[in-house]
Amino acid sequence: MANMFFNRLITHRQYFMGIAMILIILSHLLATCKETRLLWAFYPGFIGVDIFLFLSGYGLCNSWKKNSPKEFYARRLHRILPMFLLFQIYVCFYQYITENGLSLYDAFCNLTTLSFWSVGGLCLEWYLCFLLYLYLLFPILYGMTRKIGMVFPAILLVCVLAMQYLADWRWNIDAAFSRIPVFVLGILCFISNRKTYHYVIMSIFFFIAALFVSYMFIIQKAEKYEIVYMCAPLFIMCLSYISKRITEKQNYVYQVFSYFGKITLEMYVANMITLSLLSSSTLSVYSRLIMYVTSQVILTIILVYINKIMKKRIAV
Repeated sequence: MANMFFNRLITHRQYFMGIAMILIILSHLLATCKETRLLWAFYPGFIGVDIFLFLSGYGLCNSWKKNSPKEFYARRLHRILPMFLLFQIYVCFYQYITENGLSLYDAFCNLTTLSFWSVGGLCLEWYLCFLLYLYLLFPILYGMTRKIGMVFPAILLVCVLAMQYLADWRWNIDAAFSRIPVFVLGILCFISNRKTYHYVIMSIFFFIAALFVSYMFIIQKAEKYEIVYMCAPLFIMCLSYISKRITEKQNYVYQVFSYFGKITLEMYVANMITLSLLSSSTLSVYSRLIMYVTSQVILTIILVYINKIMKKRIAV
């Protein structure tokens, strides 16, 4: 039974990625409409990042086995680089306008991910920069997972939680490093030849996380990224279960979310631009809500079109 749930999750990977992206967009809606209590129901949507990274870890393994290292990196860069550069160019313009100027050094830091480490420039988001580092380090993470096995993500989880307890990280570092264990968990589930143990692995991961979260909650140290550890594995399993009929019928709902799964980067960049544009808005909450949805849809359509053009030129 557990094996069937896991196979569904992987077989219909794009569908679940599409769901994860919508969860993220709904969660980010709170950044512009915090005063609307009803919207706080979308707060747990940030767990969509963990679903996405788990599936990415699994999917990258498949690409790594099928392609040479050169082809692997070429395919990854071909996918992410256009949207990354486009967004960082926007960040440069945004910084120029909001901070009354932009130095060449700041522009360099934005375009080279150094702004992620607070070296210079402006950090408006963490995911795109961090994804580039995950791609770069993937062979190491893959190799370590093959050697150490189930212990590796558990070690990473303990280390990250311990570091969070001992030090105060910037929001972007915290959000990024918190997701490394679940990314490696996706790698582990791919490598494991004992398919029936996939959910045993995820359950153990959930149990270890729950212990740490419980301890941090007792000492009043637990925050949302620690809670992600506790919720993500169980939520992924439940999502696979409740999607059984939809994935079997592959109806309109399935097709829509599967399409969203194909354009996740475009949707994410559109969402980050939308958030920045509405960050200092003084409009009414309903006006912001309408603008949020409208901007998300229009920018996504534009970015999908631009990305197609940029990819064609890169290919040539």
